[in-house]
Amino acid sequence: MENHQCVLGVSKEMKGFIENIGKLNIKTLLIALTICLVFAIVESLLAGDIDVYAFFENLKQPTWSLPVWSWLLIGGFYYVLCTAILYNVLLAQPSTKRSIALALTIAMMVANTIWNYFFFGEQSSGYSFTAFIIFLPIVFGLFVSLWKFQRKSAWILIPYLAWLVYDFFWIWSIWKINK
Repeated sequence: MENHQCVLGVSKEMKGFIENIGKLNIKTLLIALTICLVFAIVESLLAGDIDVYAFFENLKQPTWSLPVWSWLLIGGFYYVLCTAILYNVLLAQPSTKRSIALALTIAMMVANTIWNYFFFGEQSSGYSFTAFIIFLPIVFGLFVSLWKFQRKSAWILIPYLAWLVYDFFWIWSIWKINK
């Protein structure tokens, strides 16, 4: 029977995924999406009336900087990742580990908002580098918390942790070049 399913293009994993779609908790998903939307709006307001393309164009950057459009994709990916983590954490039974994971997820989003304010709103590479240094242990703490509490959410965070390696060297270079 299993081979027959694969021939029809429906693997066991895909069948499980399709069955779980019906189990989606819409209320919890809306809460997670709302939290992320609020943070995105606050970030946008704190950035002020800025033309991101012009800002990046006028910013002295290392030769290995990514194009502006890729930063917009990464920002979108960040919010998808945050929504997924919030959704999973909010679905879990209340516990101390859940509360810590939720608090660290919100702390990560607050720290990211502060970084965006300094980088875009204040256009300060020094303050944004400092904010990034504060941001890193929060994200790492979130990963450790999720690893102990809910591994599937920890796995969701791994691509972002990898991205932060590039991001660290990029913002450090921006700070050095634009002193």
